[in-house]
Amino acid sequence: MDDMHDTDDIARKVDECRAWRDVDADALTLLLRTHREVCLRDDPAQWSVSDVEAVMEALTERELSPGLAEALSAAWLTWFDFLVETCGLTPPSSAPRELRSLVEGAGEALRGIGAAPGDYGRARKLVAAMMAEGVDPDDEDAVKVWMDRLLRDPARVAEVMRGPASPRRTVVDRARQTVEALPPVRLAPTAELAAAARACEPLRAALDLARWVGQGRPLAEGADGLSAADAEAAGVADRPWVFGTAVDAGLLRLSYTEVLPGPRLGDWPDGDDDAVLDVWVGGFDAAASGPASPMLGSMLLTNLFLSGVPELPLKEVTEQLRSMAPEIDELAVPALERLAAYGAVRPLDGERLAITPLGVYAVVERLRRNGQHVRVLPDPASLSAGELVSVLGTARAADVEELAAGWFAARDPLDGARALLAEVEAPEAYVARSMVVHLVGGLGRAAAPLWRELTGHLTLGGWARRGLRDLGETSEEDRTGDLWMLLDAWGTSVEQGYPEEVAENAGRLGEEAGSLLEVIWRLGHPAAEPVLNAISMNSRDKKLAKVARRAVFKLGSSR
Repeated sequence: MDDMHDTDDIARKVDECRAWRDVDADALTLLLRTHREVCLRDDPAQWSVSDVEAVMEALTERELSPGLAEALSAAWLTWFDFLVETCGLTPPSSAPRELRSLVEGAGEALRGIGAAPGDYGRARKLVAAMMAEGVDPDDEDAVKVWMDRLLRDPARVAEVMRGPASPRRTVVDRARQTVEALPPVRLAPTAELAAAARACEPLRAALDLARWVGQGRPLAEGADGLSAADAEAAGVADRPWVFGTAVDAGLLRLSYTEVLPGPRLGDWPDGDDDAVLDVWVGGFDAAASGPASPMLGSMLLTNLFLSGVPELPLKEVTEQLRSMAPEIDELAVPALERLAAYGAVRPLDGERLAITPLGVYAVVERLRRNGQHVRVLPDPASLSAGELVSVLGTARAADVEELAAGWFAARDPLDGARALLAEVEAPEAYVARSMVVHLVGGLGRAAAPLWRELTGHLTLGGWARRGLRDLGETSEEDRTGDLWMLLDAWGTSVEQGYPEEVAENAGRLGEEAGSLLEVIWRLGHPAAEPVLNAISMNSRDKKLAKVARRAVFKLGSSR
């Protein structure tokens, strides 16, 4: 169904362009399909410099006849002229003059390839293979030896002629694998996101500039921006990001000679919620970039997003980038200030940072626009207790509290808590149980009646008594129930990949640890065996590890 939709969309765009000016429909269709396939763009009217380069690289792999090469060259220029003249170039795209110059060069290269169909692609693959093996293409003797060896190996010839994987495709494939491995993400309600986007001060500055430009101003000589005099008069001479933000957000647009009102000028802040968010996401890169490090803001935001936790220390946000830039901490400060001003991050006390709901939306939407689709969690209010427990089990740590809050807000909290706990009372549900009792505890005093009801429950009693203690109430001790709760917690740690922590926690119990392990294996808790194994394999106390191994043996023998 998606492929059919994509084909129909491209066909409509081709028809629109042909109605504007005559163009070879087959050549333009091939061009736009190639753009979609190699750049993973949903929108054939959005182009960047790297898009032009990637499409050119893909076209050189084809066996182009002279006629097709000429038709592609003409269709490419016509397509860009159509987009620019009809206000159809989707923001954020690269500057029209820069794009057209690149396409003119690409057209000349295509015509050269068409004059000798197949030769260019084969030569390119041979040179790439030589260089990968350390052979200098300018060294005739070395090339002759290499070619003689290659031609004696038909399998290697076939491999070379397939060519190396495109660097862009390799990056895209790795990005797709990373995104597919991500847990589903919670997006805040559209109205909430749009309200935050309407309060964005950098967009206010971009809107002021767009209003100053009015019906249009000439582009600076030899540059894709305002003249120095106009920038000074508009008050943005010392803030070049304002112009870039206005263009990328669609508040302004560029023709080949002028700066003009953009297609989204009326969408922010007074448009509908979806339109407001489109403007906000469009302006993100320009507003978040800095002259010394254009992509740093985006990389920092992505690191925060990928962490999956509610907040991170600055050092952890920058850690992965330190090998590329040892001075990353100094560079990060102004980049994070720009992100905060745009509403994507929130600085916290102690040099800690939190990604905002708008920041999460920015990452998800920008990935989507580049062909990477992040799974999104459903609205929690519509879920049953069982469905919520299932969803929480797949959610990021950063989203769990908000999901639960949205679910409780849609129903009586005590009834909701009772339903959730009923879903996790089975002995084997210890991972979900540990999470749910934490969320129910967040209800505070409202949960007290429920805790009192459950103090004698086999699997929930220990948690209920702890909940009452946290509220300042006392309850009768129950060693079995408390140990069951302990195994819930330790079993969850093992399940989540932290067996060393369990061994450390057991070791902190001192002399009591050995007798505790002797009791644990008799409880019948489903996490007993993995917990005892974790202690036996990870404890630094050899005596305790031996006791744990003996307990594992006894547990196995008792079955």
